Amino acid sequence: MVHSIPLEGIPIPETRLLSLWQVCDSFFPTGGYIHSYGLETYIQRGLVRDEVSLTEFLSTYLIRAVARSEGLAIRLAYRAIREDDLEVLIQLDEVLDAQKLAREPREASAKVGRQFLNTGKLLCVTPALEAFLALVREGKVQGHKALSFALVGHGFDWGEDITVLAFMYITANGMVTNAVRAVPLGQTTAQSVLQNLRTNGSVARAAGMSSGLKIKDLGAVVPALDIRAMQHEQLYSTLFAS
Repeated sequence: MVHSIPLEGIPIPETRLLSLWQVCDSFFPTGGYIHSYGLETYIQRGLVRDEVSLTEFLSTYLIRAVARSEGLAIRLAYRAIREDDLEVLIQLDEVLDAQKLAREPREASAKVGRQFLNTGKLLCVTPALEAFLALVREGKVQGHKALSFALVGHGFDWGEDITVLAFMYITANGMVTNAVRAVPLGQTTAQSVLQNLRTNGSVARAAGMSSGLKIKDLGAVVPALDIRAMQHEQLYSTLFAS
């Protein structure tokens, strides 16, 4: 079954569209460029080495790993923010932290999320964002990047579906950017990979898979990715922190 998000016909005011472009731009400072979330191990093992293998890896990564973890967490967080339910955000942060078995990706998600919150606060101040950031500073939550993205997306009023779709895109884009450095790949090949992910429906499908799910459905089991992420700590030399 192919999942998708019916975005056609949804009007997006110019200010919202511009904010979406700004936040999703690779220039937006989150520190994500120093993390590969296990991809570097795949590259060093020769499992990801060209356009075809990178497209296959990222399609699987988005659909099997991100869709029902970060993707679903963003949906649930977005709804909780609308209902002014901070307790749900705390619960989601705890679940995300517990489900990230490998230390490096878990710490990377929190570090990127906290930086995202701090930058986002400069652009759109909302009660929910300030309350969650206060919890981060008090050490009561980790501030994982999916929840931070939901808070900023809600602050700009992107809507639930667009926020999830945008997260899938920046996740893919960030991994492709890092693969350009680590494989290495050319810029043209990188664009071909992003085009492949668009045309094969991976980004939209990953975003749509979480629609209609609940917190009991939160989580993805991807042992191979967890193992490669753990092995990253033992690589002889690395370009990335995770």
